[in-house]
Amino acid sequence: MPIGMQLIGKHFDEETILRAAYTYEQNAKFRENYKPEFKK
Repeated sequence: MPIGMQLIGKHFDEETILRAAYTYEQNAKFRENYKPEFKK
């Protein structure tokens, strides 16, 4: 089942959105749990 997340912020305040996304990624250990698979 596809699941998504959307972050919404104030106009021209991309820094806050990127910081929130980075914090979520670190806390969820996203890169450890979802490593890309490269097929040859």
